[in-house]
Amino acid sequence: MKSAVWPSLALIAGLCAAGPAAAYEFKCETWKSNETRCLIRKHVNHEPAINGHMLLTPKQHISFNAAGYFSTCGSSGKQQFSQDYTLDEGKPITLFYSLAGKASGLGCFEIFLSQCKSGGKAVDCFTSFAYEAPWKALPPE
Repeated sequence: MKSAVWPSLALIAGLCAAGPAAAYEFKCETWKSNETRCLIRKHVNHEPAINGHMLLTPKQHISFNAAGYFSTCGSSGKQQFSQDYTLDEGKPITLFYSLAGKASGLGCFEIFLSQCKSGGKAVDCFTSFAYEAPWKALPPE
């Protein structure tokens, strides 16, 4: 069974502020056993673009890899970054992303967290972080 973290009502309200037809999605879930997949999805033909960041706050001292991919949702993506990190408990890290506007159609940005370790032992990536995806809407293209 996959677990997921969904945005708060305030975040949903912020996403819909671009207009009643605008639709964006953010969720994080367990992926391939002890990895995490966070999806930022811009639905077809909706403006404006998304340019923002995802904030990860570790719940313990942790080392891990974060990799980001841009894709047309449902197809293999192009890697945008891959970086190893070591963070102390409660010290957040910001991962930046951008999804194009209407001209690009359906856009997804996925961030994968893997190789999570604490105290030299493998730990579950999903339960090791608090997730937040604040972003701002850009003007229409």
